[in-house]
Amino acid sequence: MGMLIDQLIDACREWCDETREPEKALTFYIMNSTGGTANVEAVGKVDPESVPEERREMLKAGEVMGYHTLRQTREWLETLAYSVYIFEDFLVISVIREIERQFEGLSE
Repeated sequence: MGMLIDQLIDACREWCDETREPEKALTFYIMNSTGGTANVEAVGKVDPESVPEERREMLKAGEVMGYHTLRQTREWLETLAYSVYIFEDFLVISVIREIERQFEGLSE
């Protein structure tokens, strides 16, 4: 749908392939900074009540909260651009700057 959104998602996929990082590493930053974590149901959630009691304390936050895929991220960004009417170029540039800011903070 959106050319810049497509390019961003393709770049994310390429970065994940190059670095061997899971896509949820990038999708977390994108979805969290754009409100997607509050509006899009995550996949891969583990219900703590379904896990034996002795293993519950060992569950990681990512297991309980789940994660978002690049497909979900693309759909969310398209929703923001075409339903909420945030200009696509502004949205994509803002997302890139936020990822850069987060990674710079982590590298320090």
